[in-house]
Amino acid sequence: MGICGPTCSGKTEVSLELQKIFKDYKPYLFSLDMYYRSLPEDIKPEEYNFDCPEALDFPLIMRNLNILIEGREFESPLYDFKIHKRVSYEKVKIKTNLIIAEGIFLFYFKELREKLNFKVYLEAREEEILKRRVERDKKLRGSDFKFIKNQIQRFVFPGNKKYVENYKKFADLILPPNLSIREKAEIISQHIDKNLLKYGNET
Repeated sequence: MGICGPTCSGKTEVSLELQKIFKDYKPYLFSLDMYYRSLPEDIKPEEYNFDCPEALDFPLIMRNLNILIEGREFESPLYDFKIHKRVSYEKVKIKTNLIIAEGIFLFYFKELREKLNFKVYLEAREEEILKRRVERDKKLRGSDFKFIKNQIQRFVFPGNKKYVENYKKFADLILPPNLSIREKAEIISQHIDKNLLKYGNET
């Protein structure tokens, strides 16, 4: 299944909550955030657009996702958002009955989109995106306010409208922003139960 939505819409938090709910299925969280390309040496971070699909290593995303589906070992990249670089890889070998993929461009890539049996889109208000983005990037990524504001104004909101919102039409379920993380996860879990039964009967 896939969890898509604008930056800071709660995708990761909802995905982690779903991991708890469906722990018996040994769920694996496949986060597109780890698949950003390293910042080119000749470009300053404030001039680089991280909010376009080209910023992701799509071939590696598809290669690793296919290997994961087959149950084979793969190397998952580790990305450091403070220096905007891929810093290492970790070996992953897991037999899972539920893959939860999450990321802002999850529905943009047709090949990736078609791998998803169930697609969820989390809506978010721009004022909430701004507030959460500032809080997150300051705390977890060491960014200063000037850098965050520049990214949001130049790239985040325009990219959201062009590459994210335009693709929510592919979602099987769209959830409004006024629900808590727990409420969203519970609603999704009810739909997953039904869909797991459906796909289970088809195999």
